[in-house]
Amino acid sequence: AGGVEATVAVEWSEDSLRVQVDNAPGEQTLEGSGRGLTGIKERVRIVGGSAWWGPSEVYPGGWCVRAEIR
Repeated sequence: AGGVEATVAVEWSEDSLRVQVDNAPGEQTLEGSGRGLTGIKERVRIVGGSAWWGPSEVYPGGWCVRAEIR
């Protein structure tokens, strides 16, 4: 997305950790390997967690990535 506004939320308790990053839509298309999201999902899965990504509810037209470990 390039340089855009973003929010990070971290919630933790005795038995779980949740991290969510939402970003506003960007006009810039950045090139990458295309493996960042699947890499997050695999790393979180290894420790018994899950990952999700999709449209942001915080920034219309933006993006959200969430990881949770229990």
